[in-house]
Amino acid sequence: MFGRVPQRTHQCMAQALVVSRCIDGCDSWAAWFLPYPRRKAQGKGIGREVGLVSSPSSGPAFPEAWPLLRLLLAGNSGQKGGAGAGAAAASALCALAGLQRPDSGLHFPSLRRDVAGRSASLEKYLKKSRACWGYEKSCKPENRFGYPVCDYAEAGWASTIEEAQRVFWNQADFGYVKERMDEVKTYCKPKAVGDSSLQCSRYLQYCRATNLYIDLRSPKRTHERFNEDFFKKGQIGGHCDMDTTNFLAEGQRKSPLQSWFAELQTYTELNSRPMEDGSCDVVVDKLTYFMKFDAGVNMYHHFCDFANLYITQHMINSFSTDVNIVMWDTSAYGYGDLFSETWKAFTDYEIVHLKSYDSKRVCFKEAVFTLLPRMRYGLFYNTPLISGCHGTGLFRAFSQHVLHRLNVTQEGPKDGKIRVTILARSTEYRKILNQNELANALKTLSLFEVQIVNYKYKELDFKEQLKITQNSDIFIGMHGAGLTHLLFLPDWAVIFELYNCEDERCYLDLARLRGVHYITWEKKDKVFPQDEVVHWMEITHPVFVLCKMFYPSQFFHMKYDSAATVQIKFSALIKKSFYIKSWGRKRSKINWLLVQIVNNIAVRCFPTDVVALGSIDESVIMNENNYSSCHLFSSK
Repeated sequence: MFGRVPQRTHQCMAQALVVSRCIDGCDSWAAWFLPYPRRKAQGKGIGREVGLVSSPSSGPAFPEAWPLLRLLLAGNSGQKGGAGAGAAAASALCALAGLQRPDSGLHFPSLRRDVAGRSASLEKYLKKSRACWGYEKSCKPENRFGYPVCDYAEAGWASTIEEAQRVFWNQADFGYVKERMDEVKTYCKPKAVGDSSLQCSRYLQYCRATNLYIDLRSPKRTHERFNEDFFKKGQIGGHCDMDTTNFLAEGQRKSPLQSWFAELQTYTELNSRPMEDGSCDVVVDKLTYFMKFDAGVNMYHHFCDFANLYITQHMINSFSTDVNIVMWDTSAYGYGDLFSETWKAFTDYEIVHLKSYDSKRVCFKEAVFTLLPRMRYGLFYNTPLISGCHGTGLFRAFSQHVLHRLNVTQEGPKDGKIRVTILARSTEYRKILNQNELANALKTLSLFEVQIVNYKYKELDFKEQLKITQNSDIFIGMHGAGLTHLLFLPDWAVIFELYNCEDERCYLDLARLRGVHYITWEKKDKVFPQDEVVHWMEITHPVFVLCKMFYPSQFFHMKYDSAATVQIKFSALIKKSFYIKSWGRKRSKINWLLVQIVNNIAVRCFPTDVVALGSIDESVIMNENNYSSCHLFSSK
């Protein structure tokens, strides 16, 4: 296939395809590239490959790569354009692979700076690229990165499927980014070239400042992380024309993790230019993000920080890692961060604590106050969402962005195997007391590769955790922040929340945002509380219970839909069968081969849901001539 392309270009093509992290297009793109020798041996020609590449099931990680791949294929199959077009496309893909953005959105003018000098072919192509995220004014619906799917229109939210899609897109997809962009107003206008400026979205949930002056010579540090009267007039501001009246009218949502109003309410119109009159003890030239962090020991809450930083990058149209990130904290305390490796996806430098600037007057040439983790109607903490819709391009792009920047690769899917990961808990609450039994029930099917993992940060660093998660087809766990790992599952995966502890929406909604299939155990009578652990605040709630989860034979009775629409039935609900009886025996006496055979037959013989499978005639089963027979299951 690559006969007309130099070996180095062949290697770059491989890098481009692998680095691009084709998750959504797995059936088309990755399946096109990786198994090619096998398909070639089967006599499938280049025409079939072109068909696959030109018809992805959904958007690739690199929207720009599809036309380049088609050009490459054309150049190597004698089609119009010839070898020259193929070589140019290969060169462009090489440059594309070298960039640190799988979802780079290189069609943005500001991001084309990253391409300058890398490849004339890529620069030329990008000028013609129509790919877009969806919030750009010139973006056509057919060219945007993705669009959610709605199964029905929820009454009260929408009357049609199309309207439901628009609602969900505006609530949680790139439509949300567009709404925030449209809100931005200039509150402090520069009086001359080189002056300061201040722009903010509604309620000051996001702000961007140039030539910002901050006086930290006498900070009022207390035990409060977000002191609301930290600055006096004149201690923060810039040389610009301030619209104070309208600015102070945006304080309705003043709250530590919902708005920057408390921090910026004393922003002052200065009479002089600090950067010119020597008022700055320190001048920070790099773009600086100011962030107010949520709990760094809780993955759900901390990833609200990371997700909103990523959305903010879209707001300012820059994904550079040559930036500073300053933790806005008015206390003198440190910050426990169990997921600090994730910062490498956003910056090349260590996180800076605001207190490191104490006793100095600091001037920032460009500063961004990021979107916050607990904003009302923000993402993704307690976000009200229309029901029936799922799959946002925004969260898919966020997932790909983090995984690519951290160099976490996908090693599957594996032929004939489903990789199942069960997340154990080492905390005091919500433990599954019989998790080993549940795992053994799954292992009776040779289809499954089952592992139980405990994501203890002291034993397994976060990047290694992500590698396990990304290479799981089914991820199982009890209600808890660890299920936030679903953000980094492959697109075809299933997240199984064993028991939601009466918090029904939390991870269901997060799975809908990410676009992975979610299931949970709905028969509460099969969840057996063993001990209720009394919380130190004497709170009683299902989240403080140790559970024994149903009978192992009932572990799975669900439908798993992969991206290739493969349906797999876990039909272990064999009531009154030898399976239930066998489980009461000692492990050494269980006929595991028989159990596996019966389960394999059940999977094959019951393509649709079965309420009751009836009983099994063991005498028939023991006849090996009947091992492949669907008549094993009686109709009693």
